[in-house]
Amino acid sequence: MVRTLLKARIAATLSNIGKSSKKAGAKKRGVGFKILMGFLIVYILGALIIMFGAIFFATALTFSEADLDWLYYAMAGIFAFAFCFIGSVFMSQHQIFEAKDNEMLLAMPIKPSAILASRVIAIYVFNLAYTLVVMLPAVVIRAILFGTSVLELVFVLICVLLIPVMSMALSCVLGWLLALISSKMRNKNAITLILYVVFMGAYFYVCFNAGNYIMKLTESGTALADTVRRVLFPAYHMGLASAYGNFGSLLIFIACAAVPFAIVFFVISRNYISIMSAKTGTRRVKYVEKRLRESGAMSSLIGKEMKRFTGSAMYMLNGGMGTLMSLIVVAGLIIRKEFILNVAGMYGLSGISVPAIICMLMCVLSSMNIISASSVSLEGKTMWLMKSLPVNASDVLIAKAMCHFIVTAGGAVIAGAVACVVIKATAVEAAAMALVLIAFSAFAALADIMVNLHMPKFDWINEVACVKQSGSVTVSMLMNLAIAIAPIILYFVLFSRFMGATAFLFSAAAFFAVVAAVLFIRLKTAGVRMFNELQA
Repeated sequence: MVRTLLKARIAATLSNIGKSSKKAGAKKRGVGFKILMGFLIVYILGALIIMFGAIFFATALTFSEADLDWLYYAMAGIFAFAFCFIGSVFMSQHQIFEAKDNEMLLAMPIKPSAILASRVIAIYVFNLAYTLVVMLPAVVIRAILFGTSVLELVFVLICVLLIPVMSMALSCVLGWLLALISSKMRNKNAITLILYVVFMGAYFYVCFNAGNYIMKLTESGTALADTVRRVLFPAYHMGLASAYGNFGSLLIFIACAAVPFAIVFFVISRNYISIMSAKTGTRRVKYVEKRLRESGAMSSLIGKEMKRFTGSAMYMLNGGMGTLMSLIVVAGLIIRKEFILNVAGMYGLSGISVPAIICMLMCVLSSMNIISASSVSLEGKTMWLMKSLPVNASDVLIAKAMCHFIVTAGGAVIAGAVACVVIKATAVEAAAMALVLIAFSAFAALADIMVNLHMPKFDWINEVACVKQSGSVTVSMLMNLAIAIAPIILYFVLFSRFMGATAFLFSAAAFFAVVAAVLFIRLKTAGVRMFNELQA
C-alpha cells in the first residue's frame, strides 16, 4: 500500500508539468515544452552546483593545509542539511498535515502509518535531490584536488543518504507545529506569510554576504573547527567518517540521523488521525443588522479574486513575489543609496538616468508576479460553478487579470514613487516610470491569463502544486522576464545612440500599452472561447 500511495504522490507531482488538464482526457505536453522544462531544470541545477563548487574550492585548500580535512566534509554536510531544511519545512506542513486529500485517504481502509510513510518518502526523494546538489560538487572538488578512495566514496554515499533523514526529522516537527499553530489562529495566513518572509529575508541576507562568510571560513578554520566539534557533533562525526574512514564516527552519525527520525515518525503516526481531524480555529461573528450594500458584477468578481489571493499565504507569497521584492529593493535604496549607485557605476550604468535604471529593475521584479498565471487553474473542480454564474465569461477573465494588475501595478507604482523621492527624480522622469510600470503590469496580467487558458491544470491535490509547479506559471514567468529584459538590451545595443533614457521609457510604455490592448481584445474573443471549452 505504501508503494501504491508513493507512486500516486510522485505521479501527481510529475503530472504538474507533464500534461494539461484542459479537458477530461488530459493531453501530453509537446516536445518543445519538455525541452523548455528540461533546459530550465538543467540551468537551475547547474547554477546551484557551480555556486556550491566555488564555495568548496575556496575552502578545500585552506582546510587541507590546516590538517582539517574533516571540517571540509562537515561544512558540506551543514550546507546540505540547511538546504534540505529550507526546501522541505513548508513542504512538510502542506504535504503531510494540510494536503487536500487527507480526509479522503483517512476514510479508506488504509493505515495512517502507510499514508504518512508515502508522504515522508516522497519528501525524502526531493530532499535527496537537494543534498546531491550540495554534496556532488563537494566530492568532485576534493577528488580533483587531492584524489579519493573507494572507502571514502562509500562513507560519503552513506552520509548523503542520511542527511535528508536528519533534516526531515526537524522539518516534520516544525511543519507539525506550524500546522498546529495555524489551525488555532483565526487568520492562519498571517503567521505563514510572516514565516515565509523571515525565511526569505534570512536567505537573501546569507546570499548577499556569502563572500564575507567564505573569507571568514578560510581565515578562522581552527576556531570554526572547535565550534563544530563542540556544538555540531553530528557534522563533526560525518566529517571524520567521510575524510578518514572512521567507522565509529559513521555509526554515531547514523544514530544521530536515524534515532530522532524514528521517534518523530512514531509519534506522528500514532497521532496522525487526531492531528488530521483536529478542529481548526474559526472566527465567531456576531450578527449586526446593517444596510445591504449593492455592487456590480465586475466589482464583485474582482473582490472574489482579491479575497482568494489574500486568503492563501502560499498564493500571496509565490504569486506576489515581485511586489515583495520591489518593496525590499526600495527599502535597500533608502538605507544604502550611495552603495547601490556606486555598484551601478561599476557596471557602466552611471551614464544612464537613475530613474531609468530603477524602472528597468522594477519591470524585471514585476515579471516575477504570476497571479493570473494560475488563477484559472485554481478554480479546480469548481470550474462549473464559475461558469454557472449569470455573468459574462469575459468579465470573469478580466476580473482575474485585474487582481494581478492591482497587486503588481499598485506595488510597483508605490515602490517607484518612493524611489523617485529618494533619488530626487524630476516630474517627467517620475511620469515616465509610472507609465512604464502601469503598462507592463497590464501586459503581464493579460498575457499570463492567456497562457493559463492554454495550459490549465485542474487535477491538483494541493494548491501549492498549482501555484508553484504548473506549466503555465513557469512559462509565464520566463516569458515576462524575457520581455522585461528585452527593452534593456535594445536600449544599450541600439537606442542609446540617438535617444535619451527618459524618451525611451515613454516609448516602452507606449509599446507595452499597445500590446496590452491587443491582448485585451484577444482575451474577450479567443480567450472567452477557450474558457467556455474548459472542462475540470
